[in-house]
Amino acid sequence: MAHQKSHKAAIVLIPPFSSKLLAVIQNIRRVNDKAFERWMPHINLIYPFYESDDYSSDVLRIQQQFGLDGVKRFKVKFSKESVGYFEHSKNFVVWLKPLPVDYETNHPDIEDEEESSAPIGFVDPFGGSQSDSPSIFNLADHDRESGANSNSRGNDERSEDTVDSVKDIQSSLVRCFPECTEIGSISPAGFQPHLTLGQFRKNRLIATLDDIRGQIWEEEIQVSSLAIIRRDDYDHPFRVVSVIPL
Repeated sequence: MAHQKSHKAAIVLIPPFSSKLLAVIQNIRRVNDKAFERWMPHINLIYPFYESDDYSSDVLRIQQQFGLDGVKRFKVKFSKESVGYFEHSKNFVVWLKPLPVDYETNHPDIEDEEESSAPIGFVDPFGGSQSDSPSIFNLADHDRESGANSNSRGNDERSEDTVDSVKDIQSSLVRCFPECTEIGSISPAGFQPHLTLGQFRKNRLIATLDDIRGQIWEEEIQVSSLAIIRRDDYDHPFRVVSVIPL
């Protein structure tokens, strides 16, 4: 394993969307996401990661940790309820969050949200402790936005013997690479899995969210693999270099 972490490498989940939903997501990103040419649609799990020419030993190490933690394939869904946002000083970042397949619409509208330690617009769909088909596609700001909000501790008191959510997968990865905690230390709310759609003007928040929610429909996907991705330089696109089956 290489010993130098780099923002040119990451471990991500690339959701296997249907071609129709993927086209919608890419159309939104193409217009609004400044990192569209460099990042594929993804959910960051470990970022930065080690830069290496051979990840075979890392994949083996991850598979051994997943075996200890009971990692298995599981399903999530995306829908209009997945649409949320992070607020920044000059804009807001809109994203999709993965939902449990049995998730029901029961959270308040944006204007009714109360203050909390979670990023604005985020409702944790999995609950629990907050302290806790590959394709080719940095600005430093977006790297941090797309990689923000993970956690190095995870929920060690889960009642199940298997890992069955994106948050648990990320916690297992951090147990495997305990020095890779950057993605979990940006937000006090802990790891918030999300797929960035773009950066938008703050004065059009409600209209933007309504517009995007109107374009997204419910789709259930099976999470059956993760990917290690790399890029040759910061202005180059990431590519998948290793697949980690679940």
